Amino acid sequence: MDVISIIGVSRGNEYSPNHVDNDAAIFYKVTEELRRLGCEVKVYAEKDFVEQGVKGDIIFDMARDKVTIARLRSLEDEGALVINSAYGIDNCVRKPMTELLIKNGVPHPQSFIISTADEYLENCYPCWVKRGDSHAMVKEDVAYATCKEEVENILADFRKRGIPVAVINEHLQGDLVKFYGVHGTDFFYWFYPSPCSLSKFGLEKINGIAKGIPFSVEELKIQ
Repeated sequence: MDVISIIGVSRGNEYSPNHVDNDAAIFYKVTEELRRLGCEVKVYAEKDFVEQGVKGDIIFDMARDKVTIARLRSLEDEGALVINSAYGIDNCVRKPMTELLIKNGVPHPQSFIISTADEYLENCYPCWVKRGDSHAMVKEDVAYATCKEEVENILADFRKRGIPVAVINEHLQGDLVKFYGVHGTDFFYWFYPSPCSLSKFGLEKINGIAKGIPFSVEELKIQ
């Protein structure tokens, strides 16, 4: 029986703010399980994967760097099986994700996409102002605002840091629920990030400790 060869691409530390060890543990647990099943797994850091021009028929990754994702997309287009898909990673960036949620009628807080060079004219407070061109890398990439002045100050900071677009989400008071699922399987796991310590920047404290408000897990799976 031929050995299945797999390439693994880990996540750069700069894309795991306050979660370097957690993300590394997930990546290496997957690596260990694949090897336990008899697969040959070669692991690369994002930068090494790109610079060395690594190729493979099967690739699993936790990549976030734009250059790495472009490389994965190219290999995917050539027929490689890439998990997580580069196209899926791109769609999880704030701006395209918000566009997809709106286009497909997926329930979500009222949201606006604006250029950081423009004035914020909506009357939606409190709200969250998030960089729209990338995942959050530093605490200032996601900020809570209660008035127009605070929003404008956040947008000014984005402009100063070269961030061209922002996504603004209505703040909803209630329990924050995080979940993970794999489509087409029975895997689905949800939890309250508070009182857990699984927080990047501690912003969950704005909503406070979860109160256990009832909700339908089955309906959440459908959405």
